[in-house]
Amino acid sequence: MNKHRRLTALAAGVALAALPLAACGNNATEDGEAMTATRTVTDYSGAAIEVPADPQAVIGMDISDTAALVALGITPVAANDRIAGQFVGTEDFLPDGFDPATLPTFGLAYEPNFENIASLEPDLIIGNEFMNEMSQQMSQVAPTVLVSWPDNGSWQQRFQDVADAVGRGSEAAEVEADFQDFIDSLPEGLDGTTVAFVRPTPDGGLRIDSLPTAFPGSVADQAGIDMLIPDGVGELDEGSGFIELSGEFLDVLRGADLIVVPDYTVTGAAEEDAVTQFASNPLWEELPAVRNGRVAQVPGLVYNGGNYYAAKALLAALVEQLS
Repeated sequence: MNKHRRLTALAAGVALAALPLAACGNNATEDGEAMTATRTVTDYSGAAIEVPADPQAVIGMDISDTAALVALGITPVAANDRIAGQFVGTEDFLPDGFDPATLPTFGLAYEPNFENIASLEPDLIIGNEFMNEMSQQMSQVAPTVLVSWPDNGSWQQRFQDVADAVGRGSEAAEVEADFQDFIDSLPEGLDGTTVAFVRPTPDGGLRIDSLPTAFPGSVADQAGIDMLIPDGVGELDEGSGFIELSGEFLDVLRGADLIVVPDYTVTGAAEEDAVTQFASNPLWEELPAVRNGRVAQVPGLVYNGGNYYAAKALLAALVEQLS
């Protein structure tokens, strides 16, 4: 995810709803009629946000938010325009009956149509800290909680923050336990292979995600899978958790038994898949993993999805390659 994308100025004129701002308990109208119970949660900045105690109409702005809600047993009332493609590759792990293509949409995650959002009458909006510039517009529609995103490897903490925002702590614990059971069920011997997670850059370079601070690296690390981590080259991008190198350093992947790359063509985010892009570099064909046919290409948001469904799909792809 590009955390530095420009947030487009959005049209004003959204009909604003009056939001209850009482402490935990039941709010009440002037005539004494009881309203929705509320509770207070803390967002990424430490700000206290008043939210419904049991939200019934929640919107997740990004894929990680939406996937977290679904995992917690909440079907969002809407999602971003690209949501159907963002679940590609995770279908085997989604709940029965959930089809992301059927969700109403509101525009792009970072360029939403607030009139569409307001028309859906959400009682809670979940986003992340990189949406701060539009948080005021979101909070005028419904209480808005922005969760922290220190790096791409922090996806499990983001999931927990979403669970806290919607009051689903016990459900979150079940999801986390289920994922650990999934890891425990993986066949033995995966730790005998060194895996490199890598993606191409537009200028012919590479980003190495074989680190606990990156999504695929964090998943493999939790599963006890050995990863190739470059030594002495490149610098860690602290905002995203990867190491970026120029194309001349592609041979740092020589120590990998298996190379895993993303395919963003399935979501329309790229015109060429990663293998095609890397193949333009003559060093690519010299890599032992490439010569041995040990390159796994997975859908882009399995590789970098930031949610439990993507994590399971990624590990399943590794098992298929390494078995």
